[in-house]
Amino acid sequence: MGHPLPPGVRYYLFFGFGGGGDSPFLRGANDGVVAVASELDPRAQGAAIRMFGYDETHTGILNSEAVAAQLNAVLGTP
Repeated sequence: MGHPLPPGVRYYLFFGFGGGGDSPFLRGANDGVVAVASELDPRAQGAAIRMFGYDETHTGILNSEAVAAQLNAVLGTP
């Protein structure tokens, strides 16, 4: 987190953790491209309204029906 969000900005944190065996360059939990540890900076976690983790790969999360449904649900939340 190089730059904090402006005060008052509310957000949900969506992340993927599937595909751990797909990358020879990453150890531990990852989405096949990015380590989960880098997706979940403690400062980002602490400021998020809620976090949603999915057993999806780095690109698979973009096509996930479960992710789309949850995103639509939070977008409808005031």
